[in-house]
Amino acid sequence: KNRISVAIMGLQDLRNRLQKVVTKAAATRCDSFVDFSTDENPIETATRYKFDVKTETFVQDEVRISMEKKQFNTELPGATRSLFRCKVISRLRGTDNYVAKRYMPHVTEATREMYFVDCKMQMMAKKMADDFNKLHPPHRIDFLECFVLEVKGREGGPEIYCAERYIAGHYEKHSGNNGYVQEVHHRMTPHAFSHFTYVMSGGSLMVVDIQGVGDLWTDPQIHSVARKNEFGVGNTGLLGIAKFFRTYHYNPLCEWIGLTPFQQSPHDPGNAVPFDWNEAAHSWKLSDLARKPNPQRHLIAARSARLGGDVHYQLAIMYAAGALSEDREPDVESSLFHLDASASLGNGHANLSLARLASGLPAATDDHSAPLACIPVRGPGEDDPAKAFKHYLFAARAGDPNAMLAVAQFYEGSRAAPMMSSNWKKAIKYYQMLVDVHHHLDEGEESEEPADEGEELELHRIYAKMASLYETGGPGLARQLLRASELYNEAAADAEGLLKAKLAQKYYDKASALETEAELATVHEDHEHHEEEPPHEPEQEVPDTPHVSKKSTTTTMVEEDLLEMFGPECLSDPHTPQLFSPFWAAAGGNSLNTSRSDLMKFPSDSNSETSTPVGTERGTGSLLPLLLLPPQADGAPPVSASHVASDAVAR
Repeated sequence: KNRISVAIMGLQDLRNRLQKVVTKAAATRCDSFVDFSTDENPIETATRYKFDVKTETFVQDEVRISMEKKQFNTELPGATRSLFRCKVISRLRGTDNYVAKRYMPHVTEATREMYFVDCKMQMMAKKMADDFNKLHPPHRIDFLECFVLEVKGREGGPEIYCAERYIAGHYEKHSGNNGYVQEVHHRMTPHAFSHFTYVMSGGSLMVVDIQGVGDLWTDPQIHSVARKNEFGVGNTGLLGIAKFFRTYHYNPLCEWIGLTPFQQSPHDPGNAVPFDWNEAAHSWKLSDLARKPNPQRHLIAARSARLGGDVHYQLAIMYAAGALSEDREPDVESSLFHLDASASLGNGHANLSLARLASGLPAATDDHSAPLACIPVRGPGEDDPAKAFKHYLFAARAGDPNAMLAVAQFYEGSRAAPMMSSNWKKAIKYYQMLVDVHHHLDEGEESEEPADEGEELELHRIYAKMASLYETGGPGLARQLLRASELYNEAAADAEGLLKAKLAQKYYDKASALETEAELATVHEDHEHHEEEPPHEPEQEVPDTPHVSKKSTTTTMVEEDLLEMFGPECLSDPHTPQLFSPFWAAAGGNSLNTSRSDLMKFPSDSNSETSTPVGTERGTGSLLPLLLLPPQADGAPPVSASHVASDAVAR
C-alpha cells in the first residue's frame, strides 16, 4: 500500500509539472489569433462530434469555446461557407486556434446532415492519405482532423459548424470538383493522390478538390459512383471523375506509383504541352524516384490498367452532347476517340454502340446515350459485319443482353458476316445466356435491362426461338423434338404470365404436337430395329447448352468464341477488355475492402526515415463500411457502420 501511495503521489507531481510546462509553452508561443479577445467573445458550451475512423461512428463530448461573431476573411474566400475564428479551451493546453465553417444563407440545400457528411468525407480522405503515405512517396500528405460543433443557447436556436485547426501559411487550391487544375503552380502529389484513390477503390470513388497549406490539406470532395446520394451536393459521381481525367496531367510520380496513363483525346486540356516536372517536383528531384523503387508498383499497375472504361464512355457522351466544347457543338472526333478507348477497356455500352455503328445503325442505345446520335451512320453497303460481330462479342462478354441477341442471330444466320458460317449450336448457347439474364432479374440480381430490341428480348420469344431451332435442326445442331417440346411449354408458361392467352395456347399446341411426333418416331424406330439389333438403353437427350448460372461461366464461353474467331492475341492485346480478371471481380464497382487486401500489404514502416504527419495513424481500419453507409435523414443522429455491416457486405 505504501508503494502504491508513493507511486500515485509521484504521478500527480509529474502531472503538475507537465501542466506547468505546457501552460508556459502555450503562453510563450506565437499566437496567430493575437488580436482575439475572449472578453468580447463570451465563452460558450458546445457539443463536439468527432468521427472515429476505427469504429466508424461519431463520438460526442462537451467543450468550451469562444467564437467571433464577425466573419473571418481569408486569402481564398469560399463561395458557400463563412469562416469564423474560434478558440477551443482546454484545461491542459489552454486555448487552441480553430476555424469554424458555416454554410451561407443562400445555400438553401444546407442541412444538419451536410455538416456530418463534410466531416466524414474529410476523415475518410485522411485515412486514404494514410494509405498513400505507406508507399513512402517523396511528399507525405495529411488532411486536417475536423469535427462538428453544435452551439446551443444562442438567439434563434442552436447553430452548427464544421471546425478544424487554423493553419498559418500560403493557402493553395490544387484541384476542384469540376475538373479545375492549378496550372500556374502545378504540383504532382495532389493529382497523383486523386488518381490513387480512384484505383484503390476499384473505380468506385475519387477524392478531389485538393487544397490547403503545403501538404496539409482540407475540405476535400468525394465523387462516388456507387453511392450517388452521399457525400453532399458536390458529389457528381462519374461525371466529376470524368472531368478530372479530362484535365489531368499524368506525371512521373503517377508512373512511380504504378498508375496507368489515362488516354486523352487531342482536344482534352490535359493533353496540352507537358510541364517541366523538375520544377513541379519542388523540394525533391525526379532522380529521387529512380533511387527509391516502389515495391507495390506492379500490383497497382495491374489494377489500374483495367479501370476507366466507364469514364471514357461518359466523356464520349459529354463530347457528343457538346458539353465540353466552347461553341456547345458536338465534337464527334473526341466522342469517337473516347468511345474506342472505352470499348478497348471492355465497357459493354461502348462496344454495343460501336457494333451498331459498324452495322449501319445509330450509336445511341438508350436515353443516357442519346447524344451519341450525332455520330454519322454508315451508308448502304458501308457497314462492316466482321467488326460489328467482334464488338457484339465483347459486349456480350460484358453482359449486355442486346449483344447476346445479336451474336445469337449471327450464328443462326439471320445476320451475315463474311468471316463466319452458321452454327446453331452456338446460337442456342447465346439464347440460353439471354434466358439466364431474365433469371438474374427475377432473382433480384443486377443485370442489364433489355433496352433496344424490344419484343425480341421477351423471355417467351427466346424460348420459342430456341424451340424452333431444335424442331428443325440445322448447322451443328441435331433435331431434338422432345427438347423443342419442353421449350415451347416454357414459352407458353411465360406468355401466360404476361396474360397473352392466345399466344400461350399456340405454344402449348406446338409442344403437344412435337411430343406426339417424337413418340411416333420412337415407336416406328423400335419396330424397324426390333429384330435386327439387340436391345439397348435409349440415350437420354440432354440439351446442348446447360443452364448457365454464373457470369464467370458465361464469360468463359464467350472467350472460347473470341479465341476461335480472332486467335489468342485477341485476349492478350493490351487494348482488349480484361473485365473479368480477379482484380476487377474483387473491385465489384463499389467494393473497396476485398481488392485492397493484396495491394496494401506494405513492408514494415520501421525502416522509414520519413516522419509521419501529426494526427496520422498507420493501418487504422477499413474504408468499406464508410463507403456503404446509408444516407441519414435530415436531423437524424449519426449512424454506426456496425449497424449496417451485413447489409453493406451484401451490397
